Amino acid sequence: MKKFSIVVSLIAILCLCVGFSITEYWSEDFWDNSICYTPSSFRDVCFASVYNCKNNTENIEINIPNEINGYRVIAVGGNAGKGAPSPFVIDFPNVTAICEETSLPQNAKIVDYDCILNLGDNVRRISVSDMKSYYQISGTNNYIRLIFTVNTSDNECFYSIDGKLYRFSDDSLVDVFNYKDNTGDGSVCSLE
Repeated sequence: MKKFSIVVSLIAILCLCVGFSITEYWSEDFWDNSICYTPSSFRDVCFASVYNCKNNTENIEINIPNEINGYRVIAVGGNAGKGAPSPFVIDFPNVTAICEETSLPQNAKIVDYDCILNLGDNVRRISVSDMKSYYQISGTNNYIRLIFTVNTSDNECFYSIDGKLYRFSDDSLVDVFNYKDNTGDGSVCSLE
């Protein structure tokens, strides 16, 4: 009986520890310069979760800083609450639908928006959503396509050449963005 109680206690402690490791981020988000950040409950880190594009503008610049409000910004997108995926998104006003290229209506008018993404030095992970999707502008047949230029300088995980983002680990292209001269081949990327 004593062995049984010890085993049950060890299992309970293990479950508690695993639960805490899964619950890395909490939901007390804060905003700065149109970017929503989700901070960690246990460490001085956070991730960027949403960029609020206040206007439908054809030139967007998103600056992910090294630090914000005392938190190091270590990811673009991440896991919130008890580990639920929370990819980085761009929130446009007056957008009624988001679709992939294969779902566009034949009479759709594509409007390219240039988007400059400047990554901070501490970013170690990228998890994005809808960066290759098309955003329908309300009441029109116009669809926004984001064309990215990604910049970074002293980052240990990523480097950029000619506006394209690469991984230092294997020199591979981070292909979740539409770049000026290609379209990439994925919509979600999670880098460890």
